[in-house]
Amino acid sequence: MIELDQAVIQVASDGERYTAVLNSSPPITGVMRMTLNAHRDGFVRRWKLWSSIQAENMPKEQFPDLNYSKNYKLSERIKKVRRELPFSIPRQAYKAYAEEACNELAKDLQLLHGKTDAEIFAEDRSIAVEAGAEVSWDMSGIAEANPPLTEVSGGGQPNPKIKTVTILCLKTPPAPPKVNGAAVFVQGIDPVNSQGNCRMRLGGSLISNLPNVDGISFRYVDDKGNQSDLKTVNTGADRWASFEHEYPLNRGQKRDAKIRIVGENFDFASPWKDFEYECEDKPIGSLTTELPPEATSLNYFVKEEVVRHGMVCPSAITVFGVVKGRGGSSGTVTLGADGNQIAEKPFKFIGDESKSFAAQHQISWKRKARLKQDVPLTLRIHGLKPADNGAGENSLGPLQGGLQKMVTVECREPALPELTLSVRVGERKLYQGYMCPESVPLRASLRGQEDFDGRTTFIVRQQPSLFEAQSQVKEFNFAITDGERLLFDFAPEVRWSNVPQNGDAPPKQTLDVTVQIVRAGAVVDTTERSVEVNCTGVSIPNVGISFDPPKAINLQVVPTTDEVLYQGQICPASVEVMGAFLGQGVASGNALLGANGSFLTQESFSIDDGDVGTVRGEHTLNWVGVEGPFQQDVDVVLHLIDPLGTEVGRLAKTQTIECRKPQLANATRDRADALSIGNPSVTHGQQAGKPATPGNGAAAQLALQAGPAFAVQAPKGQVREGRIQLSGGAANAKYDLRFYRGDKGGYRSVRSAQLPRQMTGRAARFSLRALSGGLDWRIEVCPAGSKSKAACKTSDFRILQSGSVGKVKTPGTQGDAKVFIMPGSGS
Repeated sequence: MIELDQAVIQVASDGERYTAVLNSSPPITGVMRMTLNAHRDGFVRRWKLWSSIQAENMPKEQFPDLNYSKNYKLSERIKKVRRELPFSIPRQAYKAYAEEACNELAKDLQLLHGKTDAEIFAEDRSIAVEAGAEVSWDMSGIAEANPPLTEVSGGGQPNPKIKTVTILCLKTPPAPPKVNGAAVFVQGIDPVNSQGNCRMRLGGSLISNLPNVDGISFRYVDDKGNQSDLKTVNTGADRWASFEHEYPLNRGQKRDAKIRIVGENFDFASPWKDFEYECEDKPIGSLTTELPPEATSLNYFVKEEVVRHGMVCPSAITVFGVVKGRGGSSGTVTLGADGNQIAEKPFKFIGDESKSFAAQHQISWKRKARLKQDVPLTLRIHGLKPADNGAGENSLGPLQGGLQKMVTVECREPALPELTLSVRVGERKLYQGYMCPESVPLRASLRGQEDFDGRTTFIVRQQPSLFEAQSQVKEFNFAITDGERLLFDFAPEVRWSNVPQNGDAPPKQTLDVTVQIVRAGAVVDTTERSVEVNCTGVSIPNVGISFDPPKAINLQVVPTTDEVLYQGQICPASVEVMGAFLGQGVASGNALLGANGSFLTQESFSIDDGDVGTVRGEHTLNWVGVEGPFQQDVDVVLHLIDPLGTEVGRLAKTQTIECRKPQLANATRDRADALSIGNPSVTHGQQAGKPATPGNGAAAQLALQAGPAFAVQAPKGQVREGRIQLSGGAANAKYDLRFYRGDKGGYRSVRSAQLPRQMTGRAARFSLRALSGGLDWRIEVCPAGSKSKAACKTSDFRILQSGSVGKVKTPGTQGDAKVFIMPGSGS
């Protein structure tokens, strides 16, 4: 990439996730350079060049459809190709990637830093983006048998023509107030009274999107177009507002009608409400007949719930009934549930209006074997009690009517958590001359709607396949609460060896992904997706070919400064292994170190004639079981591997590592109980098995107070399991643990609820699945409560992916990389 124009990609949000790239976001443009060299015996047959981008902490996104390509006829083939070509990635091509980058950032802020949605979306957040060029080629001659390596340039002065590309994840703007819903109802119509007047009582409610919205104005409108005067209400902290109004009716009218409310300064309208009325044309004086009110309905709704045996059961219900007046009357309504009276409420009716009565009833599930129960409900209407019946203040008047009803209160399944699935393409490896994904990282996200426990199951099946495809399955048990969010990651292996040939086209396959939520052995929710996985050409921004193999010239094994006390001896806790090799021409490849049959480290190299390359690794020594003389042999080996995976150089060596006895000097005169020891000081406690501490005299005694010395044996180098093993230290000592993820040449602290923060003793375990976002890690082990970094020990390690032990991954011709067996690892 030799030129890159500045671009800011803006992604909008809705307060819960980032939703869309704004139309104002520009294309990503620049100029990319490609150089191919087939050397003396070869020719360039064809090539293809396209652009790519990679956001911070995201996989690379390539755009092979936006390519330049050339296929040379036999008579046109040349040895060298150099092109500088412009590129442009339109918004439509990168928008899904930009949205995913912002949402992945939001997930990290929530999981790693404990931020809420309100905190995440309260400010703009930027993500740096790097642009690159990708190329595939076909050349004859040596270049075909020895594919060029990717050469990563660095250092030097920055290119002023390379401008910044940034994804700007925008904060969510505050929502304007609005009315989300409204309803109107006719409470009743008074019959003509003694003065010959009729009136209608109206009421209703509305709800706003924000609390405490003032000045919501509206009018009543009927189906004839008549409008009321302007009404104004305010919503409260619960976002609700209710209202009631009365309107006179003309005498002698009778009609069916509809009415609703329509907003004035807010855009809303309630549904139409049907009603009918009749107003007499003459006064009727006093009513000659008064009928008691009539109970018209009795029911309940669930007020509160509890979790019982994994089910959600009602713990309180609200019993409500409706009573309609039939003239002027007064009295008392009682409500009952499960044989008990739960409320006693007075009433007074004027005409034929309806009134509701409600009371709460507690539901008990004790001694209930079943997850449902029958509850009898009652509503009774009592008239006024006689004035002189002597029954006391709490007696009721005569029973005038009522209702009774048997209802069934049942437990229910908890609301399913919201399930979403995201898919990425993992790291690639060389297969049949193409770079093919090794895995497809999947992430299932659950957002709890209420308390729920179950199991998340991934099922991945490959299509097409030369053989019977075996599904890859991964299960996670979980318990989630309302509003909580859980993430489950699974990276199924992509198997290319059983994919049918696709002619001259790059291999490809489809993975059918199914994610299930299972509860009590039954599948209650499923999401499915088909993921197309494609191989691409080998990426080579610059070309350099290795011919002359280097020569392994030296191996050294040197004890480190970390020491442990073992059976009264001071023994090295580990050794540093250093290998050197001499360039005998331009060469590149990989250098591997092993010790006692274990893989230590692997480093890539590129050297010129006469240059000396080095590789270093650390090997932890285990002294358990070693008897006098206190020494052990360390077998080390240096392997040199060319880009095709062939061993081109090797050097082996055996080094004897010995322990030593503490050297005691004359006791100091100033303190008779102190021992002055040249290096190191040894106390009676150390003779019992505690590590030695360098120093002498009183200074050594003070150093010993900080606790026994220790070293980190595991995790170290390349690891497959989450195991912590210390050498030295006390058997019951406590240690604080911190984990750091490799990030741009440094390390960044990572805190996760799934990672231990403290251990007791010399061994502990942790989950490698909790280490997400990278393969390179560092662990720091400190004595509990220590405030000095000098007392801490660190160990760097790399997580091995499935099937990667002992394999050298370099671009090359068809076939898998070779496996090297270290001495002592088996036959």
